[in-house]
Amino acid sequence: MKWFETPAKKGDMVRVKMGEIYHYGIFVSCDEVIQFGLAPVARSFLKDSDVQVCVTDLDGFLCGGVLETGFLEETDENKRSSEEIVSLARSKIGQKGYNVIHNNCEHFAYECFFGVKKCTQADFIRNMFRSRPLLDVYYAVIPKEFSITTVTPEVRDEEIKSCTDEKVKKEKFYAWKLLAHALYRSLGLRIENLEFNKDKKGKWLCDKCFFSISHADGIVAVAVSKQSVGIDVELIDDNKKQVLEKVLTEREKEELAKGENSIETLTTLWTKKESIYKMQGEGAFNPRKIESLSAQTFSKILALDGKNFAISISSNDLTPLRFFENVTLG
Repeated sequence: MKWFETPAKKGDMVRVKMGEIYHYGIFVSCDEVIQFGLAPVARSFLKDSDVQVCVTDLDGFLCGGVLETGFLEETDENKRSSEEIVSLARSKIGQKGYNVIHNNCEHFAYECFFGVKKCTQADFIRNMFRSRPLLDVYYAVIPKEFSITTVTPEVRDEEIKSCTDEKVKKEKFYAWKLLAHALYRSLGLRIENLEFNKDKKGKWLCDKCFFSISHADGIVAVAVSKQSVGIDVELIDDNKKQVLEKVLTEREKEELAKGENSIETLTTLWTKKESIYKMQGEGAFNPRKIESLSAQTFSKILALDGKNFAISISSNDLTPLRFFENVTLG
């Protein structure tokens, strides 16, 4: 295809530049442009799972940009008729399954136009996403019934299978399964293609990214990032209050004295300390020496499986933080 800033007619493939990438659609009329999701600037609040093939008028498609219309080149073959293109595009309205790399607006437009999905800007999009800041957090409830299967790498598989505590064994396995899901969903990395090793303190490391894992009382949580990250999740349990009060720094005690000294607050402080320690990866874990109030952390309370949990994430940059809540794994 070659592109010109010229008016479109029914059945034309059209596009508009949004920053460094193009948004594509099928033109029917100035009142009807069919596209896989709105232009990026108009759907920044949507998750991929919510994006669907939709219709806007031309102004809604352009979002202030300049219309470009596609024209066939000599090498282009098998173009459908205008009526066929419009009919197929309309038949897809409401469909979901959007993926910015593998099934985006350009794939949709080329499929309607030629019958074959294609994305000319796929490599650019991949590079753009690989270079963007990223901090994704996933958490899940462990199912009551499931089978423990083999995982990659072999040393992790051996670690899981050698665990004598059945509850902990299930948590370790399911946390690794969630990690595999997170690595592919957020970074397009397949766990079997990565190299893993453990440092002297037993922390798992990956050759392509940073990650952190936590599990507690039937809940698993994973954070994946392009910079050092730590995560911790803990059950909020009144029986732990006296223990948690003993690991506070003087500054933390002063701050708690100003407000509510609840078990939720104490548990959250503990998860902050754990996440900071995992992120820094230095020395032995001594909660009394970790000052949670001066570090970059984000915390929230989760209500899962009839219980309440505190979860905290620590990183030098929390601005790209995204949560993928209560993930269900196949």
